[in-house]
Amino acid sequence: MKRIIGQSETARNMRRFLQYATKEGRYMIGGESGTGRHFLAKLINTKLYGSDSISNIVKLSAPADLSKQGQIFIASDRALFDATAPIMTSSIWLDPLREREIDIAELTEFFIQQSGASSERWYTPKSMKLLVDYWWPYNVKELKKVVTTEEGYKAL
Repeated sequence: MKRIIGQSETARNMRRFLQYATKEGRYMIGGESGTGRHFLAKLINTKLYGSDSISNIVKLSAPADLSKQGQIFIASDRALFDATAPIMTSSIWLDPLREREIDIAELTEFFIQQSGASSERWYTPKSMKLLVDYWWPYNVKELKKVVTTEEGYKAL
């Protein structure tokens, strides 16, 4: 079962956002690429309709996209998010991973367990500091690649 990992304010807000989603609402999820926008949208869709299909999810690139058929809208542009969020039932902006340092250890553990990747290298204070201090331009998606693949490990 998919779940929201982390103890940051963003992770807690994501759990609340999911908890209160109903079929009657329209939802806006914003954030940089890789922060979990699509993940959260699919969780909401699964909760409401029993499917993680993307047919109910619209990527918002311009205000005109609001006329598209959909219940869950995803935006990466903060200005567009801020302009359209007030007309939604509920909206959430997902902070980038570099602002959610508290989630890095828990996400790392989850990805290692999920993938069966070698884990010894990540359980030293030096390695964890490396993960926490890194910029994470591609957010959670990049963290997963780094901790689960040799290629990702070498890139860090």
